[in-house]
Amino acid sequence: MKKNILKSLVLPAISLLLITGCGEKEDYFETAKNNMQELKSYSMDINIEMGMDVGGITVNLPINLNTDVDVDNRMSKMTISSELMGNNISSTTYVDGTDENHIIQYSSNDGTTWQMIEVQNDDNQLNNLVNPDNIKQIESDDENYYVYEATLVKDQMSGIINKNLTDNDMVGSIDITDNIVFKYYINKKTKYVEKIVANLTDIMDVTDEESGQKVKLTKLNFEIKFSNFNEIKNIVIPDAVKKSSTELEDGTIKTMKCHLSKTESGALFDLSYFADYKGSYVTNIRSNEKIASDNTSTLETYKQMVEQNYEPFDEVEYYKYSVKIDGDTLISTTDIDYSKIDIDKVLQIDPSSSALIKNGKININTLKKAYESIGATCDME
Repeated sequence: MKKNILKSLVLPAISLLLITGCGEKEDYFETAKNNMQELKSYSMDINIEMGMDVGGITVNLPINLNTDVDVDNRMSKMTISSELMGNNISSTTYVDGTDENHIIQYSSNDGTTWQMIEVQNDDNQLNNLVNPDNIKQIESDDENYYVYEATLVKDQMSGIINKNLTDNDMVGSIDITDNIVFKYYINKKTKYVEKIVANLTDIMDVTDEESGQKVKLTKLNFEIKFSNFNEIKNIVIPDAVKKSSTELEDGTIKTMKCHLSKTESGALFDLSYFADYKGSYVTNIRSNEKIASDNTSTLETYKQMVEQNYEPFDEVEYYKYSVKIDGDTLISTTDIDYSKIDIDKVLQIDPSSSALIKNGKININTLKKAYESIGATCDME
């Protein structure tokens, strides 16, 4: 698979720890949920026991994920370590959630070179995953804790995990075959959740879409521990991390090509877009849009509309465009150099561009989703 599929198993689980929709029950689970939601910071240690059957060979992959969460500032620092066939693997990720619409992740496997990705923040999709009737207190196996079981709906959980795959450019799919039961341990004195355990061994199927092979999970157990309640100091992403993520990425310029053909109101639209990018960021966008029609007035109307859209950029350097009618075809082209253009001017002229431009840059994956949302097909080098 293109990237570590483990993030799609782990990250949704992290998001679901503070479950909403507990109803009006006056119980310890409700109290603990409210206490956890009021935390300003905390640490979370996740241990995963994972076993896979790959081609008849059983591979065990123990994983530890330690996260410090700065709730007040919507920042976190995550360290993942694992061992595969005697080799230790580790990575560090800073997560910036200060933008309510997007989450920015800075990840590194060596602590020197960092990669930045931007994904849409869909926290609202986590609501109502747990039916209040499926939360119940069970007999505690530890006198220091109240213990509750919460059942998560399998279909919604599958949707969240596979969306995480897509957002992180991973190739594969994960199917949840049964509801998931999490067991919560609530400290009787503090009324905080201190431990959560779950066994997903027999309820998850993983498919590698590149090979079409299914990976049988022989074991998948979670144990999640919380600590350092309100003790984490402000988490700040070092400037060196941000600089490395933009300047030390692969310097090769690649091109994404997108195309859309459609007929609308008697006119044939042939739209082509070319986006050059280096690392994760767009450096140049070129477009070639053609509208063919045997109705002269239709072409003139479209020409006026296109010109009105482009005219505000006449005085913006590095923003080039042309609009002309050639026979029965309107041809509109643009050439925008985003490595040199004044981004502030662009945002001032067209505030809607802020949906694409974050921190003065356009992420290539964000642009790809924008083109695909209008029906275009995109190919990336």
